[in-house]
Amino acid sequence: MFARRGTFAADPARADEFIAMTENTRNFLQDLQGVEAIYICMNRETGEGMTLGVYADEAASAAARPTIMKAWEPVMPMLTEPPVFTEFTSVERVK
Repeated sequence: MFARRGTFAADPARADEFIAMTENTRNFLQDLQGVEAIYICMNRETGEGMTLGVYADEAASAAARPTIMKAWEPVMPMLTEPPVFTEFTSVERVK
């Protein structure tokens, strides 16, 4: 498996709006091939958050990237800085 983590900082005053927007992307991302899971985590008090996408392999991650980046577009105005992405070439599920 392969993973990509995105860290972000959002305006805490817009946390509820941010969460609502991410819930709207659920259907948009459902049909992506090779995507094992996508998680969005956010601290509503600080606005700090992260996303974690887990993919079947690096090729699936690369194929999904344009759609994933399009999913970021509606929330970009709520961010106080651009997201930073890190890729992980080894992913092991421990539970």
